[in-house]
Amino acid sequence: MSCGKPIIVSDCKAQKRIVEENQCGFFVDPEKPDDLVKAVLKFKNDKDLAILMGKNARSLAENKFDKSLLCRELVHVIEDKYMNYKG
Repeated sequence: MSCGKPIIVSDCKAQKRIVEENQCGFFVDPEKPDDLVKAVLKFKNDKDLAILMGKNARSLAENKFDKSLLCRELVHVIEDKYMNYKG
């Protein structure tokens, strides 16, 4: 994603949801290798789609999965837990 390339995922439903909601690639069933071929061919045959999904992937990486954002979020979670700790 951070390279600005469209992605193909086959791992889990959470990844499927992220990819589909952000229109940054395709989910393929790992039990259906033909689906992978079809997804790759979609990118090969529709350069505009590949470019658009690549831009969406980069945007997602920058705005949702950037390390500094995730670290800040973790700090907030820890601070909230500490402030509410009644030990």
